[in-house]
Amino acid sequence: MTDTLSFPVSPSLTRSRRLLFVWFLVLFLMLGTGFAGAAERHVRVGIFENMPAAGYQEQGRAQGMYVEILESIAESEGWMLHYVPGTMVESIARLTRGDIDMLITLARSEKRAQQLEFTAESPLSTWGEVYLPPESDIQSILDLDGKTVAVMRSSLFLNGAEGLQRMAERFEIDIEYLESADNQAAMQAVAEGAADAALVNRLVALEQASQMGLKRSAILIKPIAIRFAFRRGHNADLRLTIDLYIRELKTQHTARYNDILGRWLGNEGRLGMPAWLVPGAYGAGTFILMLIGFNLYTRHQIRRATQQIRSQKELLEREVAERQLTELKLREQEQRLKHLAHHDSLTGLPNRILFLDRLTHAMALVQRDHSQLAVLFIDLDQFKKINDSLGHAAGDQVLCEASRRIRARMRVSDTLARLGGDEFVVLLEQLQSDADAAVVAGNIAEVLYQPMSIAGSELFITGSVGISIYPRDGDSTESLMQAADVAMYRAKEQGRNNYQFYQKGMNARTRELLQRQSDLRKAVENDQLLLHYQPQFDLDSGDMVGIESLVRWQLPGTGLVPPAEFITLAEESDLIVDIGNWVLREACSQNRAWQDAGLPPTRVAVNVSARHFWRHDFIETLDQALQESGLDPRWLELEITESMVMNDVDQAVRTMSAVRARGIHLAVDDFGTGYSSLNALKMFPINKLKIDFSFVRDLLTDPDDAAIVESIIALAGNMGLESIAEGVEHAEQVDMLRNLGCGQAQGFLFARPMSAARVEPMLGQCWSRWSDLRRA
Repeated sequence: MTDTLSFPVSPSLTRSRRLLFVWFLVLFLMLGTGFAGAAERHVRVGIFENMPAAGYQEQGRAQGMYVEILESIAESEGWMLHYVPGTMVESIARLTRGDIDMLITLARSEKRAQQLEFTAESPLSTWGEVYLPPESDIQSILDLDGKTVAVMRSSLFLNGAEGLQRMAERFEIDIEYLESADNQAAMQAVAEGAADAALVNRLVALEQASQMGLKRSAILIKPIAIRFAFRRGHNADLRLTIDLYIRELKTQHTARYNDILGRWLGNEGRLGMPAWLVPGAYGAGTFILMLIGFNLYTRHQIRRATQQIRSQKELLEREVAERQLTELKLREQEQRLKHLAHHDSLTGLPNRILFLDRLTHAMALVQRDHSQLAVLFIDLDQFKKINDSLGHAAGDQVLCEASRRIRARMRVSDTLARLGGDEFVVLLEQLQSDADAAVVAGNIAEVLYQPMSIAGSELFITGSVGISIYPRDGDSTESLMQAADVAMYRAKEQGRNNYQFYQKGMNARTRELLQRQSDLRKAVENDQLLLHYQPQFDLDSGDMVGIESLVRWQLPGTGLVPPAEFITLAEESDLIVDIGNWVLREACSQNRAWQDAGLPPTRVAVNVSARHFWRHDFIETLDQALQESGLDPRWLELEITESMVMNDVDQAVRTMSAVRARGIHLAVDDFGTGYSSLNALKMFPINKLKIDFSFVRDLLTDPDDAAIVESIIALAGNMGLESIAEGVEHAEQVDMLRNLGCGQAQGFLFARPMSAARVEPMLGQCWSRWSDLRRA
């Protein structure tokens, strides 16, 4: 196949000859259109200035050799062409996006072929030529060293595989390139002196170089074929049709094709017609037209059949691909569901189902090799306080970090699983002695205690670990898990942050604890709780200035349960919130009842737990208790510990501000034990600092405790706060507290916690008067 067609044509074509070719062409187009029988098709054609191959006039009319060839094909096929003018770069971008259907006069390159498809046939080839000013002495490519060459942007003559840039690199010469919008602009740059030379398309230079006064040089760039371009994977029928027409035009040298070449290329492209052809032309015309018509009809039928086969093949391939994709998604979904069924969604650890399966297999191996294994039951201590104070998102971060730390202290062969909540369990296989399990448990406790940075706070987490050994402590997965769980509760009883091996007799203690927790739940439901009250006195006047309410549990058949026992049980469950709500309502109601009885009003203090304080409905619960009782908010005081508000100071300040806005007093209980910063303390809208009894107890004998008490009293005075000491049991302590400037006190020296009926005579009395009444 020859891409470049250049034929000599006699200038003496007679009028009869021209009429003969026109007649052939008209009849050819009529037959082609009739056989095609296709509906009119609209085709968007991108065009840029590349004359004489193609161009776009200001009047909106496309012109050029390729335009006439395409319009000839469109006329035969029944296409309606819509030209979209622009630069070459713009046109390529539009074709890539699918804004146009095809692009004419574009040279093929490997880079362009990655996104575009080109016709196999091209009407002609061209090459790049370097044009110079008339006075230039440039004779070879070596003379371009240090010169400026103007060239059309993205031209293959510049950056193609055999372009000027590659040639310059091989010759090791330095050329500066001036990019232009098109070939004409590149030559104009030379004519105006902006460039030393212009690298342009030879076809463009044929017509325009001489008009601009430029001369040709001996520097040529490898020829390239100019083709029609299409978006990859689209309009294949257009591309194949154009290929067929161009191939036929070129092989048969039709008058239409020769006329187009001759008109746009001048003498370089005109086709001569032999003299002997005219006498026989009319005789052979009919036969030729019949062959052409039959050819077109046959080709049309083949094209239709090919299109149907291609469509059916594409449909089948699409169905096969969709089925394969569906099967792949089903397998992935099956694997995902299988993983979710056996793993914890938060930490990614095995869950209870997978752990019990691995424990069963491990127990079978122990029976064969007579070794032993251990089950470690881990519970994070007071984890619920983290959820209540920092929120569940922070709690989830703690769980993930804890699982990562525990996993890092285990062997690859060991299994770590999360049972739910803050409970983890570890399976240790191939143990030689109990000491091996103790080492792992100690490592876990150690790594958990290292500080965690969660939600902007530094937390210290501890864990209680229970250990059971197979086959000594159980012969089934259930008994081993239960034994480790019981040992874990024993570790909590021993002060938390330690590990305990299961021992016989622990089950009885565990059952006792579970029963006690069940009894406490019933106590809340059956009104078995009651309040005792401990008076608070002014150390200067001796007058009673307040009463602290303290919850007690009257267990039927047992008597009063010490607070240290049931408060811990309550904090381990949601019962502490229910108890807190009950205490708040009862204290408000009792205080209002005293006032309704005509007794002097006195402020009653209520202790608030961390879980109660951090609940979203705490303020609402507080308002409800005041409304139901009718108590004036100024006669209510809430005691909070400094440690429970330090995890989220900003939120704590917002909650305390809402409390103070209602006229309720706020006191910080156990002050000095929570390590709160002065910067945070000054933000708290509080009224009183309560000195912890642990400092008051050894006030007279321990200089350090005395110094701490003195500092707290001074701090309260400087901040305009009241100070009250708790746990006062000796008159000497009162004297020293008074000398240090402490304003109030409570303790066994004044009165033990007592029922509401016994505290009534004290209301409105001073300490000395009450002491006399008590002795009487």
